[in-house]
Amino acid sequence: MISWRNLLDMKNELEQGGKGHNKGEKEGIFMARDVLCEVNNCTYWGEGNKCRADQIYVVSQRGRQASDSEETDCKTFKPQDL
Repeated sequence: MISWRNLLDMKNELEQGGKGHNKGEKEGIFMARDVLCEVNNCTYWGEGNKCRADQIYVVSQRGRQASDSEETDCKTFKPQDL
């Protein structure tokens, strides 16, 4: 199981612009391969609306819980250089 400390470390790595690595792999947790995203001005957006980020950090707008997807945000988003 991944710990809150590991999640915070991944969050800090993303906020500092680092690619990091999938710490979950060491613990038997893997990110879905086909994560879809329609935000085509994101650095990690790929053809077919596929997210190419090594890891994804999603937060709730309401603390630690959300009632639906409208209450969540992808903190991995990084706008493409124009």
